[in-house]
Amino acid sequence: MLRDANGRDLRVAKDDIESIAPSKLSLMPDNAVSQLTYDQFIDLLAFLKNRKEQEALRGLVVELGVTTGFTADLKITSPEVTPIPSFKSSTKWQTLLADPNGTVDLKAAFPTASPAGLYARTFVYSAKAQTATGAIQSEDPVRIWANGISVFDRIAVNDKGTDETFSLSLKPGWNAVLVKVSNAGKSHRVGLRFTGTELRTAGFPEVVAPAATTTGAE
Repeated sequence: MLRDANGRDLRVAKDDIESIAPSKLSLMPDNAVSQLTYDQFIDLLAFLKNRKEQEALRGLVVELGVTTGFTADLKITSPEVTPIPSFKSSTKWQTLLADPNGTVDLKAAFPTASPAGLYARTFVYSAKAQTATGAIQSEDPVRIWANGISVFDRIAVNDKGTDETFSLSLKPGWNAVLVKVSNAGKSHRVGLRFTGTELRTAGFPEVVAPAATTTGAE
């Protein structure tokens, strides 16, 4: 998936890609600095000097796989396997992309207006074993598993809409993060990001080349 300077997304099938190489042209518009106010310019410099903030941006989830047709029960300790037939759902995973504000709209994915649940998944790549911090933005009740281990749950509606953080243990390589969402709120939007050392996210695990060959492309 490619996102241009205007925020438009272009999705390209892997079979249609002949080669990948870093561009010599920046997506930054010409004379971008001259279009910023003094305060905006100071904020930009602060961001460029803040490794933690940059890592948080790299850990932003922009693509979620979603499967529907489950109960709204969040007291379960393990993810469900079989959906409820009466919900007329699809067991196939559909891909939903985040809006420019970093949240994914789940409203259309819920198969019914009655209490129901769905599962959303993403994958986090970590170069080493580490304890990372996750943050979720959701009005709906949620439960989160990382590599099959429950790491966060909230069964009440979050009326304030504030971000909530949790810790998760990551192994080297790709880590599966699964979120069950109940449609008890109003907006049905969810945003996820992860903060740690050299993390990145993807809608599905990708083949990762050795660090020496990927530095320039990153």
